[in-house]
Amino acid sequence: MFEGVWLVQECSRAIRETCSEKKIATLALLSEHLSVSKAYAGSLLNGHENLTLKTMAKIALALGKVVKIELVDADAVRRKRK
Repeated sequence: MFEGVWLVQECSRAIRETCSEKKIATLALLSEHLSVSKAYAGSLLNGHENLTLKTMAKIALALGKVVKIELVDADAVRRKRK
């Protein structure tokens, strides 16, 4: 369960940070930027969506970013999070 929850939380954090950088301060602006509903945009920000790689790539591109995937040692991440 750790890995799935962590990944969703990291994606949501990255979306929130990008929105902050781009001055996208409301769900209405984010949903407009991504061409999705406000409810879906809220789910993205709150980490309630299980995103596919394709969806993550679409969101990233809509926000002027690209997705970078890096495999790291799971034990190191767990130790760092404690």
